[in-house]
Amino acid sequence: MKKILYFFICMLMLCACNKPQPVEDSQAPDENVQEQAMDKAKGDSTKNENKLGSLEVKITNIQTDVNNLKVQQSKDSTSVEELSKNVDQKVDSSIVYVMIGGFALLLILIIISLFKISDLRSKTRNSYDILTQKINSNKQQQNYAPSNVGTSYARKGDIVGLQDEIEALKKRVRTLENAPVTVSEPVKAKDEKKHNTSSRFIYFGKNSGKIFSKELPPSNELVVFKGELISSSEVKFQPVSLDRIRSLNDIESVVTIKDSIQNARTMKVDKFGRAAKEQGYWKVESPVIIYVS
Repeated sequence: MKKILYFFICMLMLCACNKPQPVEDSQAPDENVQEQAMDKAKGDSTKNENKLGSLEVKITNIQTDVNNLKVQQSKDSTSVEELSKNVDQKVDSSIVYVMIGGFALLLILIIISLFKISDLRSKTRNSYDILTQKINSNKQQQNYAPSNVGTSYARKGDIVGLQDEIEALKKRVRTLENAPVTVSEPVKAKDEKKHNTSSRFIYFGKNSGKIFSKELPPSNELVVFKGELISSSEVKFQPVSLDRIRSLNDIESVVTIKDSIQNARTMKVDKFGRAAKEQGYWKVESPVIIYVS
């Protein structure tokens, strides 16, 4: 639009410069005047052409400046878009990092909570087992105390009766033969030996970790381990049979098995296990080692 406007302006200027001067009818121009007029017209035409050229140059410069401004505006717009994209990318990456950090922290808290819950369960179960063992031990003591006392009194009564009979026989012999007689007491020694032999062995059921909470009669179907007393507070033990230890869930705490037990048919004890008595229950100090085949 600007080019067309400049073009019309230049054409009007050219038309105004080339318009012939009016000549009075009363005066006839001579040749010199005509030549001067022609020279003047040529000079004016040259000036107009120079002005037109300068105007075209200015118009071209203006157009160049406008184009440069458009290019700069386009570059600025592109820079703004790129800056906006970079800002969006940084914001998105920051959000992603924050979410990843949050999930990692949550996972760590969950793992710590699980460990604490597992530790608390283990402590609670051990406390419950110990309490159960104490209760069972007290019940066993209450159940067996009267019979043990009765048996003890019965044995003492038998011994006293035998001793009385022996003394009576002694008096008779002395009276008849008038000679002292010395009589030993083999019955007492035999009874004591039998009692000691039978009380050397104790029997346990299933273990709870490294704890034997119950002592069972040897005829009980739940017997899994047989122990031999080393002292009043220490025992060495071994499995009663291979089939009975197959059903144990926590067998590794009390039995070390060399080879696989799944298809095994026989077992051989390599080393007895050992347990110590603590407050009414037996705690395994070293597991029994067996070979299976």
